[in-house]
Amino acid sequence: MIKKKIFLDNNLDDFIDCIWISNKPISDVHIKLLPGTGAEIYFILTGAFYLGKELQNRILLLSLREKNIDLTIKKDTTFIAVRFKFNSLRHFINRQTNELFDQFIPAHEIFGKDYILLEKSFYSCCNDEQRIIVISDFLKRQLNFNSKESFFKISDIRKIYEKPYDKKIIELAHDNNLSIRQFEKKFLTEMGITAKKFQLLSRFQHVTKFCLINKIVNYLPIALNWGYYDQAHFIKDFKSKTQISPSFFFIENNFLTHFYNTKSIINDNNALIKF
Repeated sequence: MIKKKIFLDNNLDDFIDCIWISNKPISDVHIKLLPGTGAEIYFILTGAFYLGKELQNRILLLSLREKNIDLTIKKDTTFIAVRFKFNSLRHFINRQTNELFDQFIPAHEIFGKDYILLEKSFYSCCNDEQRIIVISDFLKRQLNFNSKESFFKISDIRKIYEKPYDKKIIELAHDNNLSIRQFEKKFLTEMGITAKKFQLLSRFQHVTKFCLINKIVNYLPIALNWGYYDQAHFIKDFKSKTQISPSFFFIENNFLTHFYNTKSIINDNNALIKF
């Protein structure tokens, strides 16, 4: 399955990691989606895919925190997916994000009436460039409409995500002039999970992402670099999230079917730049 990864170079950059586009696979593709800190919206163009045993053929949202799920992309299926950064989905919806964790939800249940216009515009497009512009414009409108006051700045969350092993909770609380209890309460309210759990998920996500991108079978040095104590520590954490050993996951087939790939950029004029 060939994929094209697109970065949005505009005011969505703080919230959206990327938009990626799939081409038609010549046979069924099986991918294990792992828990992490973000969320994804899938726009299915042709064909269908299975999330677990459930057939999906329109637009839906998936945000995994505790569970992993098997994605089966059927032959000749094409789709576009929007990947949100570290729980930034909360800025685009008028719901608590923890209500959405570990389940796939039809987009119309999330966006209501706004979804009708999105669906009509998206499926009326003639090419991927038009579709990306429709998605980008929709997300900008949702961001403006659902803009809300947040105690934690995006830069604060990014620092915790990028260096999850760097500070203890008591230090993070002190940095924000809060007691540990106040900090944890505010973090849980805004992010839907505790700060400690966010740190642990961030660490896990960094290790798996790096190994998949770089096709690394010997995962231990990477795990140690991201703050795991030893091999047993990482294996225990990996198994708790995936129900399989990392040695069975970091293999050639998964290196070829993950969702980290080459990139393109949409600039501020909505021009698609490929490289």
